[in-house]
Amino acid sequence: MKIVSGDVSHRQRRLARPLKTSYGEIAVQESLILGLAAEDGITGWGEAIMKPTFAGNVDGRLLYDELSATAKNLVGISVPQTPEDVFRIARDSGIGASPGRFALESALSDLAARLAGKPMSEWLSDSSRNRVPVSYLVTDLFSDLSEIASVVIRGRYRAVKIKVGVYEWAKEVGRVQMLKEQLGPDVALRLDANRAWPLDTAISFFESVGAEGIEYIEEPLERFETEAIRRFKKATGVAVAADESFSLGDDREAVIASGADVIIIKPALVGGIGETLAAISFASAKGCKVVLTSMLESEIGLSVLLHLATATPDEAIAHGLDTLWLLADADRQMTKVVDGCLAVPAGIGIGHE
Repeated sequence: MKIVSGDVSHRQRRLARPLKTSYGEIAVQESLILGLAAEDGITGWGEAIMKPTFAGNVDGRLLYDELSATAKNLVGISVPQTPEDVFRIARDSGIGASPGRFALESALSDLAARLAGKPMSEWLSDSSRNRVPVSYLVTDLFSDLSEIASVVIRGRYRAVKIKVGVYEWAKEVGRVQMLKEQLGPDVALRLDANRAWPLDTAISFFESVGAEGIEYIEEPLERFETEAIRRFKKATGVAVAADESFSLGDDREAVIASGADVIIIKPALVGGIGETLAAISFASAKGCKVVLTSMLESEIGLSVLLHLATATPDEAIAHGLDTLWLLADADRQMTKVVDGCLAVPAGIGIGHE
């Protein structure tokens, strides 16, 4: 079976409510959608995020040109039979941007899994899990905390992620404490400073908030350096998660050695599906917990991420994939959280058209 056509389209979607981070406010999601069709009309889909990027910038024009050229070059080749075939094609494609490689590997894997009559998760890693625990994302710490608590309790979430380092830290302390009280001891808080704080501020924040009920803090410091991370953990007793430092760094082993307890993996940042699976294996072997998170992908990208999340070793850990509801016109069926989990899309391939 051969690939007979490839198409790249641009989409821009408004967020239902802005997401406030230390990088700035996010109000729009922008991506490229790649479709690769086989002779029998079956199409595989992938998504490359352009905005937001959360770290670094993506040259949208270059990304579009690279994906379009690659889609054209793939016409006439046989549909890959194995994940290794997909990863080889992606390596040889010449696509430089990680979101582009993620989109290409997604579309090829989706197409191959559909032709094999299997869900993508089963085709990639023999996983049969049909749901993924997820954390709730607080878009603005200064929004209605009682409303947030109501959603979390109703959805039976076991973890909530909060962006900090957005406002003056002393003001954020009070809001975090209030939310802890409203949620109770059964819901863990995950804080994400996005590298906003110097060491003394990070320590002061947790001296005020306390470590109880905090699962971890993501990227608490301006630099992920061994001595600073050691001093932070000794002073606060709070576990540390690496996100940008791991995904965008040159030495992932050094990041773990520096004191990371949890590794946050954004597949569109680490370099695609193959790199994600390798990173999951590497971090898990080093004794780190692994959490997959989105970059606010749409239904196509999120479907891929849910399938990928089933490849992580800890079935109980919540992943940062409950973000589709942020898009104003999202498919509401895919945003339904039951018992703290999202369903892995059913059907063959990624399970979404």
